[in-house]
Amino acid sequence: MIADQDKKSMQQDIKKQKSDVQSQCSAQLTAKTEELEEVLDSMQKSKNKLEQELHYVKMEERQRGDELESTLESERKEFEQHLIDMQHKMKKEMVQKNQKFEESFYQLKSEREMLMNKVEEQARLIDSSREKIKSQQEDLELKDQQYATKVQKLEEEYKTKTFSKLVETTGNLAPDNVYRSKIIQMIDEDKTAVKIEERQSSVSTVKSTPKTTLDERPISRYRNEGPIAPKLATFDGKSEWKPYYLQFIHIANKYNWDTQQKLDKLIECLREKALNSFSTRPLSIQTDFKLLGDKLNQRFGNKDLPYTIRRQLQDVRQNGDEMIDEFAERVQEMATDGYIDTPEHVVETISVDAFLKGCTDKKAALLAMEKNPTRMDQALQFVKSSIHNQRVLLGYKKSDVRRVQFEKYDQDDSDGDSEIAVRVVNKKNQTMYLKQETIEKRVLKTEQDITGISNNVGKILKILESRSNDNRRPRSPSPNRSPARTVT
Repeated sequence: MIADQDKKSMQQDIKKQKSDVQSQCSAQLTAKTEELEEVLDSMQKSKNKLEQELHYVKMEERQRGDELESTLESERKEFEQHLIDMQHKMKKEMVQKNQKFEESFYQLKSEREMLMNKVEEQARLIDSSREKIKSQQEDLELKDQQYATKVQKLEEEYKTKTFSKLVETTGNLAPDNVYRSKIIQMIDEDKTAVKIEERQSSVSTVKSTPKTTLDERPISRYRNEGPIAPKLATFDGKSEWKPYYLQFIHIANKYNWDTQQKLDKLIECLREKALNSFSTRPLSIQTDFKLLGDKLNQRFGNKDLPYTIRRQLQDVRQNGDEMIDEFAERVQEMATDGYIDTPEHVVETISVDAFLKGCTDKKAALLAMEKNPTRMDQALQFVKSSIHNQRVLLGYKKSDVRRVQFEKYDQDDSDGDSEIAVRVVNKKNQTMYLKQETIEKRVLKTEQDITGISNNVGKILKILESRSNDNRRPRSPSPNRSPARTVT
């Protein structure tokens, strides 16, 4: 009985304790649930705030991105339009220049045709005049021959008549008569008297006849009147042709030689290479003085063409052992040979510029260039005076330049030398190209900025998405939560 009572009391105590524990646990659970609900509410509010902030940030970023894209798109369109306008302007300018060039080319072509026609007409007139002169010479030669035969006949008739008269007056003479020598002397005296009378009559006729012009005078083949020409120098092809030909033409003009006499004298003066070159020419060239002179000039004259001499003149430099006078003379010759049909003052300016540009003493050339010489002799005097002044003030300077020799290889460098590209750009084209380059650089820079901004916007969006995903994930249950909450 006592044991049963003890069991009952123990059970009651346990139930009380159990009920007390349950009540405590339920109170704690309710408190915890309230706390959790408050925390969840605060979390929800903070989540909503963050979502609103993210939404605002996204909207602002989208607006900024749209604005940047619109501004960049407008700038790109403006640049493209500017480039298109520039291209159109350049095309128009190129078309206008091409038209002007074609017009000038056609004008030059027409002028050249007109000049060629005039030259052909003049050549025809010259040929016709030559033919007339040749025919006149032939007629004059025929007349001279006829007159000579007539004179001979008249002299013979005169001799016979005078002899017959003497025979009639003196009678028949023996062949070895004493009076024969006297008769012959008388005949000779009569002949001289007749000649004197003929000369006086010719002089009177010359004085009575009016003076004729040069065109009306008969052209003789060789004019022996006036002083005798000096002995001409020979030409063997080794010396320079131009000074020899100038001297020859000067002598021919001084002594009034005709074309045939010039041709004969020139052929007589040829030796060695020049004579061999003459012998290989056709007969049409060998019998024409002008053509022969042109061919000899082509063979022994200037080795280079005028345009090659002009290009050489742009890069001409004074040699190390060349005197300043020799260099000036060489530049002058190159300028005269390169610019044949140009005025003399233009050739002088070109030669002066090339001379000052190619001088080794740059200080002297600079001082001479500042004085703006217009003739070669002035430029040469200025350079010489500046060189002497430098020597007086500074003394002689030892040249620090050493001569270096390179071995020549038997390699064909013709391909490398032939591939030369010459680029000529006007100032307007240079400015256009510079503007295009700056525009292209700005476009590339704006594109790079756009790509950088888009990458940054993408990174920001990724960060925001990752944050929103972290907030949406289900939270793990807290360790303080007991499973007894589910028990009723």
